[in-house]
Amino acid sequence: MAKISDALKKYQAEQARAEQAAMGVPLAAPVFAPSPPASPRLAPPSVVVPACPGTLVLSETLLPHHDRGGRIADAYRALRTNLLARCGEQGFCSLVTSARPGEGKTLTAANLALVLAECVTQNVLLIDADLRRPRVAGLMGLPSAPGLAEWIRGEATLRQVLQPTTYKNLSVIAAGSASPGDVAELLARPPVHTLLAEAKRLFTHVLIDTPPIHLSDVGTLGQVCRQALLVVRAGRTRQEDVTRAVALLHAANIQPAGMVLTGERGRL
Repeated sequence: MAKISDALKKYQAEQARAEQAAMGVPLAAPVFAPSPPASPRLAPPSVVVPACPGTLVLSETLLPHHDRGGRIADAYRALRTNLLARCGEQGFCSLVTSARPGEGKTLTAANLALVLAECVTQNVLLIDADLRRPRVAGLMGLPSAPGLAEWIRGEATLRQVLQPTTYKNLSVIAAGSASPGDVAELLARPPVHTLLAEAKRLFTHVLIDTPPIHLSDVGTLGQVCRQALLVVRAGRTRQEDVTRAVALLHAANIQPAGMVLTGERGRL
């Protein structure tokens, strides 16, 4: 834990000087990051009008889309580069979770999905598995249902829940509709494993927005997706929260793939 604490403090101090502290900005690359190779050649995202009925309005907080040349967008691309340097060309499936609610995990997952989709040769899937507080569909300007909940209950097929976006190689599975009391049982059903296995087969990269780590849903999803990005917020997340979150990930046999520091400048 001492190494994690030292790494977080180092990243926070460096990024505070860079003054990137707004709207869930990723202030630190994952702690595993080696010296990365050059980024793959990028191309502007393609708009696929026939696949997307109407005009999708993406949230203004998705800065890699609205401010492609800005510092915040570049910070997400640095995060992408570190992830790709670690996983190589085979792609990855990763949960995106947090130590506590309100730390920017959903925004991090959505923005990371966008910059991954800039690599036009790679297919990306973003799944909203935070069935208690779903936000992905709203950020991406998509219908909230049918989604993951309907697929698990057998009310929709995988093809029906996969939603295209304005990025031709980025798809989204929204959370769908589920009552809070049914969420834990729903995510523990066998179809969840089938869905994630099929998603990993069809897509290069799969990002799964989950509830905060203290909820049992994360451990259930981790049975298939064995790594997680942990999002912590400067000035809000306490060191003991980070320590507990990492311990919970290990207890669920989920490998912490890295940490992302978001938010205002402050002390962890």
